[in-house]
Amino acid sequence: MKLNLVSFYLTTCILINTFTTTGSDMTGGELNFTCSSVDDCRNFGYICKENLCQCQERYVANEIKKTCVGGIGEKCLYDEHCIDAAYCMNQSICKCKTTRPFVTNNGLLCSAAGNIQASIIKNQLVHVRGPPSSALAWLLSAPAG
Repeated sequence: MKLNLVSFYLTTCILINTFTTTGSDMTGGELNFTCSSVDDCRNFGYICKENLCQCQERYVANEIKKTCVGGIGEKCLYDEHCIDAAYCMNQSICKCKTTRPFVTNNGLLCSAAGNIQASIIKNQLVHVRGPPSSALAWLLSAPAG
């Protein structure tokens, strides 16, 4: 009886270990998990390339290189599925936060750089004819300094 119990324990441990290391759980494998097709990887943001789950175009590895996060305009469910300084609007699409509203680097970076440029120009006397939107367009297109 002891032998059967030990055998059961070892078999169970091996099965659990195999299950967790292959990334074949219900959500799919994360970044660099082994795959044979895209179905072995997470639902969105991943492709299976050279038998490893890799980030799809417009998705990048997060800071700890464990998961792929979406650029601006990409699919998400939660904020942690989006790049830094972005949030998941309506559990659907990544958007830049209001503190860093400018999209740069092909949608892979939310920046406050536009605010810095506008604040430098704000200290100068500016006269622009037309609706307020034309003044904003001028501020954003004017060279800094």
